[in-house]
Amino acid sequence: MRKTSFFYLFAAIIIASFSSCTDHELVYSTINFEDVTTNKDSILKTNSFTSGAMNFQNNFTDYGSFSSWSGFACSSKKDMITAGYTNDLSVYANGAASGNKFGVFYYSSYDPKAYCSFANNAEYLVKELKLNNGTYAVLSMKKGGAFAKKFTNGDWFKVTIHGYKANGIATDSLDFYLADFRNGKNFICDSWTTVNIAKFGNINKLTFTFSSTDNSMFNGVSDMNTPAYVCIDDIKYIQPSENNK
Repeated sequence: MRKTSFFYLFAAIIIASFSSCTDHELVYSTINFEDVTTNKDSILKTNSFTSGAMNFQNNFTDYGSFSSWSGFACSSKKDMITAGYTNDLSVYANGAASGNKFGVFYYSSYDPKAYCSFANNAEYLVKELKLNNGTYAVLSMKKGGAFAKKFTNGDWFKVTIHGYKANGIATDSLDFYLADFRNGKNFICDSWTTVNIAKFGNINKLTFTFSSTDNSMFNGVSDMNTPAYVCIDDIKYIQPSENNK
């Protein structure tokens, strides 16, 4: 009986050691936006760009007297004081999660097709990414704005991350609350937070959508008033050769 117990204990230790060693040896790559060329204002929001193995779509239109954009931008801005849309590319933090640059995603209901994807229809296992609010959204929720209200008891603002295979089939999704005032909470995300999305499995594309308790009707359609922005950094993924072990 004692020998049998010892055998099972020894086997369990060997299996646990092997699993730990295998996970430790996986080679991860990280997209941190440091390889993106920005302008003299430390931003890029006029065209799509590539960072690491991933393409980030940007929909920019210059109308002459004004311009519009949606999708992904790259920034190094960290102004936590200036309110309003003119400061829409600042993270509400002392800087990027790592390095100097980070991504900013802006969702427009008029142009909702922006996404980021791996080149050549490759599929990787994305383990995690880091998210934080931008200054525009934080100050809007704290103080209100021209269209958005100050958040009070019961309000919330969240981003939903969606994963897709190369053939366009959705794999899974995950909600991350950028602000939560429900059940006595008084939370607005103001630091870089790691979000694990490994449950998505092998994916080619990520999209981001937003929802909030602050909405209004425009031309018979409900539209969100909370600024639909999120800052993104350190997208960590497994190289295909390691992922297939």
